[in-house]
Amino acid sequence: MKNVKVYPIMLSGLFAGLAFVTHLNALVFPVVGFFFLLFNKKWNLLIYYTLVCSGVCLLYTHELWNQTNLETFLYQLKHWPTHQETFGEKVDGGILMAIWNNILRVLNEHKRYFWDQDVWGISALFLVTLISQFKHLWNNYKSLTIYTLLLMFFLAVLSSSHGARYLVYLMPFMSVIIGLGVFRVIQTPELKIIKWVYLLIFLVQMVFVGMTYGSIFEKNYNHVKEHHRYLSKVEKGSRVLGPWEFVYNEIDEYEIFSFKTYEYIEDREHIELTQRQLLEKAALDFEMDYIILNKERKNSKEFPWFKNWNIVPNPYFEEVFRDENYLILKRQSSSV
Repeated sequence: MKNVKVYPIMLSGLFAGLAFVTHLNALVFPVVGFFFLLFNKKWNLLIYYTLVCSGVCLLYTHELWNQTNLETFLYQLKHWPTHQETFGEKVDGGILMAIWNNILRVLNEHKRYFWDQDVWGISALFLVTLISQFKHLWNNYKSLTIYTLLLMFFLAVLSSSHGARYLVYLMPFMSVIIGLGVFRVIQTPELKIIKWVYLLIFLVQMVFVGMTYGSIFEKNYNHVKEHHRYLSKVEKGSRVLGPWEFVYNEIDEYEIFSFKTYEYIEDREHIELTQRQLLEKAALDFEMDYIILNKERKNSKEFPWFKNWNIVPNPYFEEVFRDENYLILKRQSSSV
């Protein structure tokens, strides 16, 4: 970083702050920008960056400037209902446990890059390029390499999960590094082995792309029409437990809830709900009026509450509709 002017740094602080304003996980950008300038010992630029970025980030926190809201926010951070570790589990147990917990998060970061077939190919290309051509990247594109490594590290530490969706933060830098690596391999005949590795990864990626498109077309149907068709069998304004996709075009007419709540209950309380227990919770604890089951619930192995759509005798819900696609249960009047 030579002869960098203040104006571009202030702009970077502005956009890093705006990223954080849009999404809490985008906190990685203000943090990475700060440490990038710190690493390069650009003290004056660091001051300008910090002032601008901090000022913009305050927009995110303006509702937390009273003790009640701040306490609520911190509680939610430490107790969010997900299958992933909460913020509390990252920092609880003192400084040593906090360090250890975050080391474990970094060691498990490979899950993000190889989450599913949608990202296997591009992740492999990126990591192969970064590892095999690290010296070349460091010597010729040092700022890009440093920023990318910092972003990878803080994405592992600060993001809410190892989900592949947060690779979107890295994608521009991954693409540039892959492009630089591929161009160098093309221009350098001596890199035959890497060239064949790239070719193999490209071929495998084409297979994954074909599988993904096949899956997309398989699931392609008129969602709006189908959702309206089945929800028309339910009284408007009802509380409906069903597939989350039903929110599309129907959320204004019904109170729609997904099965995630019950998945989280199993995960957080380390129990396996029986069908009857789930129906009881749906009726008495969450006051659901209807339950709509799709084929996914019929065939689910991970959460087999409604395997083969066999409904056990119970005083909470009764079947009111069934076809090859959906089963609809209605809350019995005796459980109201």
